[in-house]
Amino acid sequence: MTPARGLSRVPLHLLEQVLTAINQSRLECPIAVGDLVEAGIRGPVADLAAMLGGLDRAGAVAVIGAAVAERVHRPPPRLELVWTGPETRASAARSTALVVERLFNEAMRSVIVGGYTFDTQEILEPLCRAMRDRGVAVTMFIDIEGATAKPDEADAFATAFIDRWLRDVWPAGAPKPAIYYDPRTAVRGDVPGHEWATLHAKCVVVDDERSLITSANFTDRGQTRNIEAGVLITDGAFAEQLAGQWRQLVSEARQAVRGMSPSDQRLPFIAGTDRAWFDFLSSHADHGHLDEVNFWSPKSTQAMKRMGLGEPVFFRLKAPVNAVAGYGFFAHFAALDLEVAWQCFGWKNGDRDRRGFFRRIGEYRGIDLLASGIERAPLGCTILRAVQFWPEERWIPWGEAEGWAPNIVRGKTETDPDRAARLLAEIHASDHRIPDLDQAPFEPFDEDERLIESRETVAREGQGAFRARLLDAYGRQCAITGEHTAPVLDAAHIQPYLGPRSNHLQNGLLLTKEFHTLFDLGYVTVTPDYVVRISPLLSSDWNNGKRYYPYDGQQLKAMPEIESNRPSPAALDWHYRSMFRKAG
Repeated sequence: MTPARGLSRVPLHLLEQVLTAINQSRLECPIAVGDLVEAGIRGPVADLAAMLGGLDRAGAVAVIGAAVAERVHRPPPRLELVWTGPETRASAARSTALVVERLFNEAMRSVIVGGYTFDTQEILEPLCRAMRDRGVAVTMFIDIEGATAKPDEADAFATAFIDRWLRDVWPAGAPKPAIYYDPRTAVRGDVPGHEWATLHAKCVVVDDERSLITSANFTDRGQTRNIEAGVLITDGAFAEQLAGQWRQLVSEARQAVRGMSPSDQRLPFIAGTDRAWFDFLSSHADHGHLDEVNFWSPKSTQAMKRMGLGEPVFFRLKAPVNAVAGYGFFAHFAALDLEVAWQCFGWKNGDRDRRGFFRRIGEYRGIDLLASGIERAPLGCTILRAVQFWPEERWIPWGEAEGWAPNIVRGKTETDPDRAARLLAEIHASDHRIPDLDQAPFEPFDEDERLIESRETVAREGQGAFRARLLDAYGRQCAITGEHTAPVLDAAHIQPYLGPRSNHLQNGLLLTKEFHTLFDLGYVTVTPDYVVRISPLLSSDWNNGKRYYPYDGQQLKAMPEIESNRPSPAALDWHYRSMFRKAG
C-alpha cells in the first residue's frame, strides 16, 4: 500500500493539520510519533508516523497533498442494490448469491467476512479456492451460536464451536481462515454480571476496494430465498475504513475480539536472524530448501516463545538489511550440550565444521570455547523443519513501518492481521507440509518415501530433530540401560527409516550406540508390552554377548512420561515379527 493510499483512512481535517504544521515549520521531517504529539496533532499518530516516517519534507508534503487532493476530488462511490427474493419487473438489483460468489472469485489480496449465521460449504467454496490458488488472506468474524452458563468455560465452548464450524461449514481441507469472535457471545445473557451480545453484522470487504453490506446471512435461505436487501459499494476509501474497523478490534489491546487460528494458520513468529548463519545455510540449500536446521540462541536456554508443532518461524535479517528472508516450521526446542548439538545437526548448525561452530558461539559469549578446561553452558536450540531460504529479490522489507521496534532482540509474534496474512501467504503459495510432525498415532507403513539424492545416496531427512525430541522425551536416558551420557545416546527407529513419516516419536527408542546397532540387526527387540528380549543367536553367532543377556526379560528402564510419546505397540510388534532373530 502506498503512503498516499494508506492516508485515505486518516480524517481529512487531520491531514490538513499535519500539512499546515509542516508548512509552518512546527513539524520536522522525517516525522516521528513524538513530533506529531508535540505539534498538537491528535488522532492515529502512530499510523501517520508509520506512513510518513521515512519521508523528507518535500516527500511528506507531496504525499499528504496527493491524499488531500484525492479526497477532495474523489469521484462519488458506486452504489449497487443487492437483493434476495422476488424480483419486480423493472428491478435492476443484483442477486445476493451471485454478488457474494463473484466477490470471492475476484479477490486477489484479502477478504474480510463478518457473518452471523453460516450453514453451507457451497457459499464459502470460492473463498477457500481464493486462499488455496491465489494466496488470498481471509479473516472471518463469526458469532458463537448458543452459549454456556459458565463464564470460566467460555473459551473452551468457543473453541469447540469453531472446531465444528470448520468441520461443517468451511470447505474440507486446507488452507483455513483466521477466525475471530466476540467473547461476549459465548456466555448466556442471564448469567449475573455478564454483558451478552451477538455478532450480527453481515458484510464482505474485498482487497480494501469493494464492500458488500447486507441483511442476508451466509445461508442458503439468506442468499437465495428470503427477502433481503443490501448494497455493493465500490469505493476504496470506504472499504479501507470498514476493513480498518474490523482490524482495529483485533489490534487493540481491549480484547474486543479473540482469535482462533487453526493449526495450519498459526500466527507467524518473526525471529531476529544471524546474517552469517543465514548466508552459510542458504548457500548450502537445495533450491532454497533444507530439511532441518538448528536456529540456536547463543546465550539463552529459554525458548523464544511457547510454540506448537508446525508453527511458522520467519527469518528477519537485522540492520542494515531489515528484511524477512525465509522461514521454517517449529519441530522442537531443547537446551543441548554443544557437543550433542553438533552431533545432531553438524553443518546445519550454520557452520562448516565443529571448530567454526564453537568459535562462533564463543564470540557471542565472550569466551574461547575451544580452550581446555572451559565450562560450556548448554545451547538453546530451536529446531526447524522444511526450511526455506529466499533469494534476495524475494526478501520482504520489515522495519518500523511493519511494526518492528528497534528494541526487539529475539523476535515477536506478528498479530497484525494484514502483516500476518502477508507472511502466511508465502507458505500457502509454496504449499509446504511437514509429514513427520503429524501427531496421529504411528502405524508401520510399507511405502518407501525416502528422498533419493543420487543412485548411490538416500537422504535421511529430519534426523537431528528426531534425536533431540527423543533425548527430551526419554529424559536423556537409554530406554534399556538407563545410561545418561548424552553423546553415546542414539535415536533408533523401530521400523527402519522410510521417509519423514518415520521420524515419529512413537517410532523411536533412545538407545546407547551398541544397543542401537544390535536393535537394527535384530539381536535385540522390545515387545509391545515394553519388555526387552535378547536373541539367543547373539551368543551363537558371535560366541560372545554375555554383558547383554542380563537385560533379557527386563522392562524398559526409561520411558517417556507423556503417554502419547511412548513407543507404538504396533511398531514394536512389527519389529518383533519382522526383524528379531528368533532361535530355530
